[in-house]
Amino acid sequence: MVEKIKSTVLIILVFSSLLLTYHLWYGKQPAELIVEDTYERVIIESPRSLDEVFFPSQLTVITENGLIIPDRDNPGYRVIWDIVRDSIATLQKDPPNIDSIVSEGEQLAVFYFNPLLPAGPDSHWKTNYSNLRISRILMQRFNEQVWSVAITANEDALYAGELPSDSATIIEETISVFKEDQSGKYLLLSEDMFYFAGEASTVIQDPIFLPAEPLTMSRYALKPEPYNRDQLLKTFFVDYSLARIIEEKDGGLIYTDGEKGLRLTTTSIEYSNPRLEQNLANIDYYEALVNSNNYISYHGGWLQGLRLETLEPTGWNQAGAYAAQWRIYISGYPLYTSIQTKVVLNDRGLVHYSRSLYQVDESIQLDNVSVETAGWFEALEKAISLLDEERVGMRSYLRLEVMRLGYAAVTVSQNIIAEPVWLIKVNGKKFFLKADSLVQIKEGELK
Repeated sequence: MVEKIKSTVLIILVFSSLLLTYHLWYGKQPAELIVEDTYERVIIESPRSLDEVFFPSQLTVITENGLIIPDRDNPGYRVIWDIVRDSIATLQKDPPNIDSIVSEGEQLAVFYFNPLLPAGPDSHWKTNYSNLRISRILMQRFNEQVWSVAITANEDALYAGELPSDSATIIEETISVFKEDQSGKYLLLSEDMFYFAGEASTVIQDPIFLPAEPLTMSRYALKPEPYNRDQLLKTFFVDYSLARIIEEKDGGLIYTDGEKGLRLTTTSIEYSNPRLEQNLANIDYYEALVNSNNYISYHGGWLQGLRLETLEPTGWNQAGAYAAQWRIYISGYPLYTSIQTKVVLNDRGLVHYSRSLYQVDESIQLDNVSVETAGWFEALEKAISLLDEERVGMRSYLRLEVMRLGYAAVTVSQNIIAEPVWLIKVNGKKFFLKADSLVQIKEGELK
C-alpha cells in the first residue's frame, strides 16, 4: 500500500514537472520579457508620408531689392518645392559644366534644409548616390535653362540636374509672382553689418535672415492640445492598469511600471524608458527621421502647424541615439514653450518623449492685438547688453547662433497667450525679448 502511494506521488510529480516545463517554454511570458514596444499596436494616428511632414526649413527668392522668404503654407512655395523634390532623382554628380552653372548662372531661389534632407537608393528621396545629406538646393538659370543644384552638408561635391522646360517655366512664373509683392523683404546678416564696441571678433554660426524693415505681428490666445488620457496611456503601456500612479502637488500624474515612466499634466506629456539606453545602440540618420515621424503619430498625432525643427545625434548616456524636435508654427512663426516637443531614440526604440503643444483659442479676444516689431539691430544690441550683464568679459568674442522672430507662450491675466518675441542666442545664451519693447522674458516664464 505504501509503495502504491509513493508511485502515485512520483507520477504526479513527473506530470507536474512536465506541465510546468511546458508553461515555462510556451506559456504567457512575464511582463519584463514581453517584446519591446508592444504598445505600438495601439496608436493615435497612422504614420504620415514623409512628403506630408518633411519640408525645407526655408525658401529664399532673390530680388534686386533684397530677399523674399515665403512661408511653407504659401501655395507658391509648395509649387516650387514639388518640382524641385521630384528633380532630386535626376541629379548627377559634378556634371561637366557645374562650375559655370554655379558661378556664372543667375540664382533664382534657394531651399535650405534643417534638418538635412537624406537622399540615396534606399531613401524616400531616390538618387543613384548613397548617403547624401543635402543642406541646400539652388535654382540657377544658365544658358536659357534652369538647373537644380544640390549642395551636401560637407560640401565635398555638387549634384545638378537640368529641369524640364515646362517645370522651369512654372518656377520662373511663380518667382515672378513673388517679386511683384514689394512687402516683407529680408536680408542675409553678415559680420560686417554690425559692430559693438569692444568685441575682437564676431562669428555667425548659420545663415541668419532678418526682416529689412519692422514687421507687424499679432498676439493670440492659446489653449493646450487636448488629448484622451485613456487612449494615450494605451500607446505607452501594454496594461496601464498595472502601473503605479503618483499624484503630484500641481495636479500632474506619474504612471510607472517599474521600468517606464509617463508624466501627464494639463499642458504636457513626458515619457522615459531608461532601460533602452543602458547598452550602446546605433541608428542611422534616415532611420531616425522615419522612426521619429512614427512616434509623433503613435503618441498624440499631428496638429496643424506642427513642424520638424531639428534632427541631431545626441550623446545621451554615450549611446548612438538621435534627438528630434518639433514646434508649432503660428502665422509662419515658431512658438516657444517651457517643455520641448522632442523624441530621443536609438535602434532599440523610444528612449524619451516629451510633448507640449498649443492651439490658437479663437474664443478669447485679446486687447492690443497688433505689435510692431523693433528693428533687428536694436534687438541684437539689447541681447548683447544683457549678455554683458550676465557674463562680464564675453564681449571680446561674439558667436551669434540664432536670431529670429517668433512667439513665446506666457501667462497674461490668467490666459496663456502667444507673445511676439525676438529669440537671440549668442555665446550659447538664449534671450527672449518682447518684439516691440525688447523687455526680456525669462525662460522660466514660458508655459
